[in-house]
Amino acid sequence: MIFRSSGARMHVLARIAAIACIAAWFSVPARAETEYDRALAAYDNRHYAEAFASFTELAKSGHAAAQYQLALMNHQGDGVSADIREGLKWYRRAADQGYAPAIYSLGLLSNQGFGVKANPIEAVKHFKRAAELDYPQAQFTYAYMLQIGRGTPKDGPAALRWFTRASEQGHGMALFGVGLCNRQCPGVTPSKVNTHAFLGLALPFLQEGVMKNSATKMREKTASTMTPGELHESERVAADWQLRHGTTAQAAKGEQKQVE
Repeated sequence: MIFRSSGARMHVLARIAAIACIAAWFSVPARAETEYDRALAAYDNRHYAEAFASFTELAKSGHAAAQYQLALMNHQGDGVSADIREGLKWYRRAADQGYAPAIYSLGLLSNQGFGVKANPIEAVKHFKRAAELDYPQAQFTYAYMLQIGRGTPKDGPAALRWFTRASEQGHGMALFGVGLCNRQCPGVTPSKVNTHAFLGLALPFLQEGVMKNSATKMREKTASTMTPGELHESERVAADWQLRHGTTAQAAKGEQKQVE
């Protein structure tokens, strides 16, 4: 009886230990996210020393978003001396984990030649990879590169597809891209209806200045050549887009502050 009782207790203790181990395993990501949120709040409040220390600890443990933020702080010199080499190291570590903002940032640096040799072809590879991960800012930038033929052959239909995908995720500038591509993009059949509709959808999200004035004039010029039926169809297209995607488009910021 004593043996059986001891064995039963051992079995119960083993089960408790197993449950505790499982609970601890699942709590690690939760704790990491809590620490990350605190670090991000510290960064947003300009408590850079606290944020840097927390991001560093999390980054070394393999937290991709923290690696990205640490890269950003080193790159921009937020609370520390700017060190693009250290920034690149952490951008690459986060990118190796498939973290889209980091991949996109590597594309920007390659395109600008900042910290690395300027290489538009390499930049396009990064933009495309991040775009395929559904990162709206990368989708917009990749579409633009396809539109102008930088680092890749011009491809109007592909540019239109990526502008459209970004716009459907709330990227306001991408709406402008959709309008432009429907007006004049290599390989895309011009559409007055879509040009007028999407330029109109983009206007609320364009900053005052040359671009917004250009979009307004372009839309007015397009409208002057349209029939009443085409204008009515443009209104229908715009209303349908708003019904399906809402009116919350914005200049996409991604999850964190972006590299300028």
